[in-house]
Amino acid sequence: MITHRIKPGDLGKFHAQLGARVQVASKRALQQTAKAAIPILQAETRKKKINAFGRLLRGWRAKVERWDSLLISNTQEYAVYVEAGRRRGATQPPSDALLPWVRKVLGVTGKAAQGVAFVVARAIKRRGIKARPVLTDPRVTRHIAQVANFSMIAALREEMARAAR
Repeated sequence: MITHRIKPGDLGKFHAQLGARVQVASKRALQQTAKAAIPILQAETRKKKINAFGRLLRGWRAKVERWDSLLISNTQEYAVYVEAGRRRGATQPPSDALLPWVRKVLGVTGKAAQGVAFVVARAIKRRGIKARPVLTDPRVTRHIAQVANFSMIAALREEMARAAR
C-alpha cells in the first residue's frame, strides 16, 4: 500500500493563504494520482508477464480514502503471493485453486489436471514461490510517488491562484 500524507501545518507561509483549500487540493491531487497509478501498475504486470488469466492485471484499484491518504491494492486473493512470494514449507495451497492454471498454462485436461494440480501444490509447499513484486517494486513506488508529487504541486498552485483572486 502506498499512502501519501501532507499536514497543512507543514506548508508554512502558504497555510494562511490556503487554509481549507489544502484539503481540496490534496484530494484532487490524490484522485489524479489514483487515476495514473492503475496504468502504471498494469504496465508493470504485463512487463513481468504475471498475466495467465488477466485477473491480476484487472484487479488493480486505487481509492482516495480521505484528503490525505490514497490506498492502492489488488483485489485478487493471490496478489499477496505474487508481491511477497511464499516461503518454503508454508501450508500447501489448495489444489482446486490451481486447476484453472494447470489447464490453461500446462494444457492438462480431465482427471489428469487434478493430479497435476496436486503435484504443483505440493511443489509450492516444498519450494515456495519467488516474489515478483509489482506494487512494492521500488521503481514503481518511485514512479507513483513522482506522479503524486507533481499532482500535488499542480493542485496547490491552482488553489493558490484561486486564493489570490
